[in-house]
Amino acid sequence: MTSKDLHKQPFSEETITKLDIFEKYLESWLPVAIQSPFITEVNICDFFAGIGRDIKGTDGSPIRIIKTIKKFEDTILKQKLKIHILFNEYILAKYQQLCDCISKEQEALKNLDSNLSIEILNEDFKELFVSKKSSLENHFNLFFLDQSGIKQVTEDVFLDLTKFRKTDFMFFVSSSAFKRFASDTSFRKYFPDIDH
Repeated sequence: MTSKDLHKQPFSEETITKLDIFEKYLESWLPVAIQSPFITEVNICDFFAGIGRDIKGTDGSPIRIIKTIKKFEDTILKQKLKIHILFNEYILAKYQQLCDCISKEQEALKNLDSNLSIEILNEDFKELFVSKKSSLENHFNLFFLDQSGIKQVTEDVFLDLTKFRKTDFMFFVSSSAFKRFASDTSFRKYFPDIDH
């Protein structure tokens, strides 16, 4: 079961809708953190970041994260909120494109240098999640989990995520994958309880 490479063509209407939903959620989530006197630090993690934009220049999730933070720059500075962004892309060529894309966008965030850190990684999701879990589980987090395919966010990972007390996460799985592959052995390995 192979998944198509979303970055070799313009984003589909469905992908853009998904990105719009994520961006609107982030625009609502971030002010909660900024305005809370009990939150001094947040993590925004995009574990399947891609290359930043599609081939037509349409913003992907990493650029939308950066632009949303820029919108709230003044209040972030006023409240002295610390923001840590983690972008991860497993495919090396895409990771390199992501690094280039983010470096071009960082100029817009220069006023936030003391409030913002951006970490760009090229790691296997499961290994990365295990290595970061203890440092993230007690913080105020937003995780974006938009895997290509279905095998990375397993039941164990999902259950771990639900135990993070101060974490919101958006987890996208294509409904067409469930319809097409629900009875497939390789699919049922990751979703054993799904009806087919």
